[in-house]
Amino acid sequence: MYSQSAFKQDDTAELYQLIQDYSFGDLILNSPDGLHIHHLPFVLDEEKGCLYAHVAKGNSEWRVFQNEQEVTCVFKGENAYISPSWYASKEEHHKVVPTWNFRVVHVHGKCALHDDTEWLVHHLDQLTSKHEHHREVPWSIHDAPADFIQQLSKAIMGIEIKIESMQGKWKLGQNKPLNDIQGVIAGLRAEPNILANKLADETARYIDPK
Repeated sequence: MYSQSAFKQDDTAELYQLIQDYSFGDLILNSPDGLHIHHLPFVLDEEKGCLYAHVAKGNSEWRVFQNEQEVTCVFKGENAYISPSWYASKEEHHKVVPTWNFRVVHVHGKCALHDDTEWLVHHLDQLTSKHEHHREVPWSIHDAPADFIQQLSKAIMGIEIKIESMQGKWKLGQNKPLNDIQGVIAGLRAEPNILANKLADETARYIDPK
């Protein structure tokens, strides 16, 4: 991934947090018959440095996965169009153009396949707990009959990805004058778009203009 030095993000905690917040990612792998892209919900284990996911066996594409196969996962955070009209410098020289600001993480590693029931049920428990824990009455896979869950688990293939490296790009206008950055934050906060609003907050948090 191309990234100017100003946009490079290599803080592991920051990279992990984006993955946790935007855990529906793109899993990309190359096989003899070409490139394959899968859109999957992931569970990140920060202590082990692993990603976990699963694919349906009903989808014949799961057969392209191989143990020890190199894969890339892409996680996209907030992103938004940046209008030149938000830059304070526009009034000075008009030498400004639109751009797109965003945060993204690329994860590289090797995968291992799991089809044993115990591993799969544990994975499904982790996945649902991640997305249910904030509810007043969280749903749990243990609310369903155990034999029903075990039967369903036979229809999926588990994927474990050991993280070998990560690349992060935080394109938040760090290469712009402070007045321009403040203008972008104000512009994003006024947009009728929740991702733009969140990008404004992340820009303010990361760049911390005073």
